[in-house]
Amino acid sequence: MAIFDQGELKEIDEILASIENGATRDVNLQDRLARISIRAAGELRTLNEMDPFSDEYLTKIRQVHEEIVGQMHTLEPRATRQSNHEGESSGPYPWDARHPKSVAAMLIACGFLIQVADIPRHGRILEVGCGTGSLTWNLARMGYRVDALDPSFAQCDSVVATTRDLPFVPNVIASTLNDWIDKRQKSYKYDAVIFFESFRRIMDHKSCLEKLTRDGHIEDNAKIIIAAESIFPS
Repeated sequence: MAIFDQGELKEIDEILASIENGATRDVNLQDRLARISIRAAGELRTLNEMDPFSDEYLTKIRQVHEEIVGQMHTLEPRATRQSNHEGESSGPYPWDARHPKSVAAMLIACGFLIQVADIPRHGRILEVGCGTGSLTWNLARMGYRVDALDPSFAQCDSVVATTRDLPFVPNVIASTLNDWIDKRQKSYKYDAVIFFESFRRIMDHKSCLEKLTRDGHIEDNAKIIIAAESIFPS
């Protein structure tokens, strides 16, 4: 049985396609996207009763992912739509959209994260799931040494395009966290690991955190920062 109403998922896809095709300044479209809600047609409450480390739970989560994304979940780096590098040359989304509320919200979020993290000057940062590089751009401009990971080749290309002229150019890698941790050089340790709107996309949160804290990947006083996640009282 399908979990989500496929008509509502299709409507969201249509709105996103309109925005990506040059309607980023259309406030009505963005308001419509903000108001639309997705009703679960199937039963999701049973997730709360499952062991989050069980195969049954993993199977259900994969079903949720596959219905929304439209393809099977994979840990391999993937190709996505080609980004508009010319449009993003003045900065990543939402700066290229010139939408006041969107830009303000991102500035507030990035500013709050940087303030609370209080990472040492010129510190080394691993950013997991950098997306189009909104946070990466700000961290690199501050002089941090950033390794920015994302499994999307196209999004990594966007980050490279928007940060190539900065004094401290980030190291942008099209890779999953597991692959990068296994193959990276151990010549340095990270002062901070940042998940900005990305921790939710990891299948096994416990093993992810265990892997980061083993084998000399981070400094003894390093910070692992999980930001902009949806956390509910239950």
